[in-house]
Amino acid sequence: MSILELTYSLAFSAILTEALKKATQEPRPNGAGLSFPSGHTSISFAGAEFLRQHWGWSWGFPAYVAASIVGYSRVASQRHYTHDVIVGAAIGVASNHLHPWKTGHRGWLQLTPRIAATSMHQIGLGLELRW
Repeated sequence: MSILELTYSLAFSAILTEALKKATQEPRPNGAGLSFPSGHTSISFAGAEFLRQHWGWSWGFPAYVAASIVGYSRVASQRHYTHDVIVGAAIGVASNHLHPWKTGHRGWLQLTPRIAATSMHQIGLGLELRW
């Protein structure tokens, strides 16, 4: 189940990040592309939280340090604003806690990415939320 969980977490993180980029249309500090949220950071933190969940802090701590360096480098290189990195990190961590198979436990939410045709020539990205 671990590979499935990692795949889901990374895919969910990437899809949500790209959907927010398209929705907000915030330009990068250097003017090259869309900024909010940071995709590199969301993927890095998704991986770090996965390692922490499955192998504890002995693996998680170094992974979180590496993910934090990724986030810092995105701001330092003027590819992102600080809030882009903070939200990207939150998306990455949360993506490990919103798996569909965890919804059977009390207190978990099911948040599933959806792709739907909105008209004859358009496709929409969305999220389905269930308690």
